[in-house]
Amino acid sequence: MVHTYAYAGFPRSLNGLNVLMQVLKIRKQNGIKDKIGTDARPLLTDKSKLEIGTEIQTKLIGAPNHGEVYTFAPVIDQFLKEHLFADIFSRDTLNFQSREIATVSILASLGGTETQLRSHMKVALNVGLTENQLQHLVSILELKVSWQDGQVAKRILDQTLVGELTFAEISPNEVAIKNQNFTGKVWVEILVADDRTWNTQIGNVTFSPSSRTNWHYHPGGQILLVTKGSGYYQEKGKPVRIVKAGDIIQCPPNTHHWHGATPSEELSHIAIGTNMKAGPVTWLEPVSDEEYLRQ
Repeated sequence: MVHTYAYAGFPRSLNGLNVLMQVLKIRKQNGIKDKIGTDARPLLTDKSKLEIGTEIQTKLIGAPNHGEVYTFAPVIDQFLKEHLFADIFSRDTLNFQSREIATVSILASLGGTETQLRSHMKVALNVGLTENQLQHLVSILELKVSWQDGQVAKRILDQTLVGELTFAEISPNEVAIKNQNFTGKVWVEILVADDRTWNTQIGNVTFSPSSRTNWHYHPGGQILLVTKGSGYYQEKGKPVRIVKAGDIIQCPPNTHHWHGATPSEELSHIAIGTNMKAGPVTWLEPVSDEEYLRQ
């Protein structure tokens, strides 16, 4: 698979290539024989490399790419499109998702590449990688590369996921979330990102009436401190529990559950992710209307 990794489009720098060679050397010393991947087939199209590269870059980013640097030095834009996106990304050795997994992994392990890592987190989502898949990738980085690098990648992923959503008119620091992990409108304010010392993550979450999370579970468990309103909390196989301001909910590790507001009142709680080294939250299927209304 050596040629295949090289065609991922990254590492684009000498540092990245040195990391790749070091990994291969260590694997060889450990008796691991990497299979040599097939060479990429030539481009079979009547389009110019500039046209091919422009199409691929637009698909990856989600929109045409513009910037002052490209206006100042158009040759940079031409080189990226013709070489990186046409010569490399259009080859058939890896699909776009595999390339982004390789890219994000290497950028995270290099350190000092937060701007590029943030860009490629967005690209990874654009090409079809899910939030859960990227969270799983981050957890592998924490376990197999370094906790610190994994934490940087997780922080950037969390910021990317929030940044893709629409800002609400509640406070400058709160964001209205509309994504596949929630039903209805939910506001999330990250108070403490994953903390290496205390091994926790803390957020303030507000659910509008009838809104709720999907079913999900936390490998390290979760504590909910209800601060306003009333709502529902349910663990798999147990009855729905009505919660109100002042209640404290202790959710054990790996327990499938959901929580949200009642149909008539919003709910706010402080969500504390505990033992974060155990792994990120895993999101499951939505809570159906029948499950939600079953009292």
